[in-house]
Amino acid sequence: MKKVLLITLLLVMAVFVMAQRLTIVHINDTHGHIWAEGEYGGLAAVATLINQVRAENPNTIFLHAGDINTGVPESDLQDAAPDIVALNLMKVDAVAIGNHEFDNDASVLAKQMEIAHFPFLSANIYKDGEPAFQEYIIKEIAGIKVAIVGFTAQETEILEYLYAKDYEWKDVIEVA
Repeated sequence: MKKVLLITLLLVMAVFVMAQRLTIVHINDTHGHIWAEGEYGGLAAVATLINQVRAENPNTIFLHAGDINTGVPESDLQDAAPDIVALNLMKVDAVAIGNHEFDNDASVLAKQMEIAHFPFLSANIYKDGEPAFQEYIIKEIAGIKVAIVGFTAQETEILEYLYAKDYEWKDVIEVA
C-alpha cells in the first residue's frame, strides 16, 4: 500500500513539476480601427498590452478572431494593408477568417494573405469539395503542442452573398 501511495505521490508531483503556463490573448472585429481615437488606443495600445503579457509569460499565443476589413476609410481604401502590417509587427500567431473578409472580392483577401506573416484560418469553408483555406496550425510552446483551428460564421454565406456564394459552407460542429 505504501508503494502505491508513493508512486501516486510521485506521479502527481511530476505533473506539477512539468506544468507550463500558457497565455492566450485574442482580439477581434478590429474593422480597420488601428489608429487611436478618443479613449480607444487602437492597435498601439494592443501592442503595448501584448508586449507586457509576453514579457510576463513568453508562452503566449496571440490570435485575431476575424473581421479585419470594413470600418474606416484609412484602412478600407488600402484594402486593410495597414492593419495587416500592424498585425505583422505585433507578431499575431493566426487570424480566423471573419465574415467581413468577404466584403470584397477574393483578390483582396488573397493580397492580404500574401502580405501577412501569419496564416488566415478557416476549417469550414470549402471550394470544389476541398478546404478553401488553411484549416489549422499546430504550434509547439514550452514543449506543448497546441492546435489553433479557425472557423467562420456560417451566416457569412447569406450576409456576404456577393463574394461568398462561390464557396461551400460546412457546419462548424460537423467540421470540428
